[in-house]
This record gives sequence, C-alpha cells and structure tokens, in this order.
Amino acid sequence: MPFRPLFAIVSLAIVASFCGELPAQLPTRDTARAHFLGDRIAALGARVRPDEAQRVAECAYTTAQRLRRNYGTVWPPSLNNILVNTGIRKRGLCFQWAEDLLEQLDALRVTTLDLHWAEAYAGNWREHNVVVVTAKDRPIHDGILLDCWRHSGHLFWSAVAADDYPWVEDSKYAGIARSVQIGVLPYARDWAVFSPDLLARLAEEQDDAHLSKGELAEEHVGSVDYDVWECPSCGHHLTLRYPKWLSQYGSCPQCHNRTLLSKTTTIEAATTSHEGSAQVTETCGFCTYTHSFTKTLPRISESSSSSSSSSGGGSSSSSFGGGSSGGGGASRGY
Repeated sequence: MPFRPLFAIVSLAIVASFCGELPAQLPTRDTARAHFLGDRIAALGARVRPDEAQRVAECAYTTAQRLRRNYGTVWPPSLNNILVNTGIRKRGLCFQWAEDLLEQLDALRVTTLDLHWAEAYAGNWREHNVVVVTAKDRPIHDGILLDCWRHSGHLFWSAVAADDYPWVEDSKYAGIARSVQIGVLPYARDWAVFSPDLLARLAEEQDDAHLSKGELAEEHVGSVDYDVWECPSCGHHLTLRYPKWLSQYGSCPQCHNRTLLSKTTTIEAATTSHEGSAQVTETCGFCTYTHSFTKTLPRISESSSSSSSSSGGGSSSSSFGGGSSGGGGASRGY
C-alpha cells in the first residue's frame, strides 16, 4: 500500500455503490458465467436460496468488473502489484480486492449463506486473501472462493478444497474489515463511491497539518504515504497509513518511525579463500539515532564464482500471481 507521487487526486462520485442496488451490466460471457456460479453456490446446501446464490454470483462478477476499471488494473497480477507497491497505482493488492468485494457482498444481506475471509501463506510475500462463500454455518473448506486478484480483475472462482492454496479462515480480520467504521462508513478508499455526507480525502498540502512530525518525516523520505479523510459534518479525521514496500528505509529502534537508512561500506572483499568484512552505519532521518558495526562477509563458494564468470547463464524467475507458487504479493499493512 504505497504513497502516490504520480497521479492526480480522484474525485468521489455521488452515487450509491451497493451491488444490491445496482443492476448488473455484464458482458454476455460473464452473464453466463455468473449464472453458472449461482447454480454452484445454490448447490452448497439444501437450504440455500437460489435467488440469494444468484445475487451473490452476479455481485461478484459486477464488483470485479467495476474494480478492474477503477483500479486501472494491468496484466499480469505481479506487474500490477509492482505498480501498487511503487505508488503508480493506489490499490490492487489481493487483500484490497477482497476487502472491496466483501463489502459489496455484505450489502446483499443474504440469510442462507455465510461470507468468510480466507488467507494463505499469511505474513510473507506469498500471502493471498480471498472471500469464501458457504452455506449457512458451514466451514470454508465446504465453500467456493471468490478471487478478483488472480486474473487481474476477471473473477476467478473455485471450490476451496480443489484449489492449490492452503486456505485457512481468518475471522479476526473479517471482523476488522467489517467493524472499522466512521459513522456508517466501512473503510475509506480512494476508488470507492460515497455519499457526500461521509468522508472526503484531503489534498496533500492539507493533510500535512494532521500528521505528526514523525509521519511527515516518513513521507519526506518516501517510505510511507498517509491519506487523511475528513467528515464534512463533524470534522472527524481518519488517517490511513500506506507503507512503501520497496523502500530502502527501515524502522528506527529509537523513535519507531520508518526513517532508518543503512549504508554498507566494504572493508575487505570476500574471496573464495577467505571471508571479508564490511562497515554498516545506520542513521535515522528523524531522530538522533545512529549505530555502526562491522559485519562478516561470507566466503565466496567455488560454484558461485565459476557460475558468475560463465556466459549465457540461465535466469530464474518468481511470480507473485497465479497457481500454488504465487500469492497476492503483500501482507495486510494495517
């Protein structure tokens, strides 16, 4: 969840955003797919109402289509994650898709189905998050996952038990996503569509007045971006923090701001026959903290040396997206 130096502030349109109130305007192929998904959801349990199953399916496809346009999503998902993490795009990480989808599905107020938050590989770069729909009072492994991220805003769905990801339910985060409110507003978001009586995001030159000196320092070095939202009616302010994943700055052990910069200077280079050493200097860009130490550089192995000198070596690649080897590319940064 990044700072945004590269695009203009988006105005908030004054329309309702609940799927239950908007007609589904889907391409013909997605209409057929939504109908098929609705049948699969209805088959999750004998007491599932077919009309509710169909509403959930249509809402999922409609929301994916709308968010795909609002996020400015690109293919593949791994590239989209890079755009978000470097500030070129504001939203589009897996948990942001799931948050926005969950809000829309919750608005349907279905009574014969449950909506769950599921995650896989929590806490590392492979983390992925989705919404799972089940029959009432059934576990997530009996349900169907709804994943807007995996195909860059084209809804992917599957039986949870048949998917490659090791899904587990996170009811705690589902509660957070549903309960953090200002009045009747769940989560302020750049691309959401709100009533004018709710929140408006302040411009960059205005939100600085509501940030602490440490937060301003984080924005100055580019490690974190802050958005400040204001209620026009009561003046209440909500501050949202967006860490920049690819920043060179770390957390300072003294002031705890993300303003610590490490500089490494080689004293003696490592070779294949002996270890090397380097001087590391840590300096905080906000407080007075500074720390220097010497670290050992591991000896270069013979195989590493020979492979680095050979030409035309193969390259390896990793992916944030798709399949069992990829994930949403970021853990939740709240």
